[in-house]
Amino acid sequence: ARLLRRRAPLLPPSAGSRFWSAHQRFFRCLVTALKLPTLHAMLREGLAAGKSVVVGLLGTGEAYNSAPTEPSPVKAEAGGGGGAAAAAEGDGVAAAVETTPPAPSAILKAVISSVLFPEAAPTHREVAPLLARAAALDLPPNPLDDIMRTLAADGVPAVELSGRQEVAPHRNAQRARFQSGEATVAVISDAASTGVSLHATRGADGTQPVRPRLHITLELNWSADRQIQQLGRTHRTGQACPPEHVLLVSDVSGEKRFVSTIARRLHSLGALSG
Repeated sequence: ARLLRRRAPLLPPSAGSRFWSAHQRFFRCLVTALKLPTLHAMLREGLAAGKSVVVGLLGTGEAYNSAPTEPSPVKAEAGGGGGAAAAAEGDGVAAAVETTPPAPSAILKAVISSVLFPEAAPTHREVAPLLARAAALDLPPNPLDDIMRTLAADGVPAVELSGRQEVAPHRNAQRARFQSGEATVAVISDAASTGVSLHATRGADGTQPVRPRLHITLELNWSADRQIQQLGRTHRTGQACPPEHVLLVSDVSGEKRFVSTIARRLHSLGALSG
C-alpha cells in the first residue's frame, strides 16, 4: 500500500481499484486454502459413509494462472454478482502473468508487473527485487488444483465441473460419470452452477443404489441469488433423497463478516432455515 501511494502520481486512475481488488482476491485464496485440511477430512468421512460429495467453489484461479502471449484484459469466470471479486479477476491484472504459478503467487506477480510498474521490464531495478521476494514466499497452491490432486492421490474418482478451458468441453460427460456413480466427488465452480443436476437418483431404470449427496460449500458466492443456484444443483425435483448441505467457514474475522451478510440474504430468500 505504501508503494502504491508513492507511485500513484505515475499510475493511471484505475490503479488503486485494481490493486485493492487483487488484494481482496489474494487473501480470499489464502482463507480458502486454510479450510482445505478440514475439507479433505469431511470428504473422507462422507465417502466412508457411502455418500457422493459435491464441493462448491466460487472460481478456479484460471484467470491468474493463464499465460497470454500479449497483454490483454482477462474476463473472470467467477464473481456471480460482480463487485470486487469480479473486478479482481477481470480488470487486466492477470494479463501480466507470464508463467503458471499457483494463484496466490500469480496475483502478487501480476500486481507488481501490471499495476505498480506497468511500463517497467521484469529486470527493472525496483521490479526485480519485488518479484524475487514474491517468488520466495511459501504460498499455498490453487485450491481447486489442490483438491483434485489430493483426491487423485487418495484414489478417489472425481470430476471437475468448471469453466476452465480444458474442462468445459467435457462437462456433460463428467456430470454423467458422477450421476452414474462412476465418480464419487464432483468439484463445481460458479460457471457450473446453473443447468447442471447433481442430485441423488436411482438411475434410469430405478434400480441403481442411492448415494446420498453431501454438498460442501467451500466458498460462498458474492451473490446470494447465484449461491442458491449452486446449492440447487443437489436439491432437485425427483431426487431419491434430500442432500446434506454444509457451509465451510473459517474463524477469520473478514470471512465471518462476509458470510453473515450472505447468510442473512439467503435466509430472507428461504434458502436457510433454523
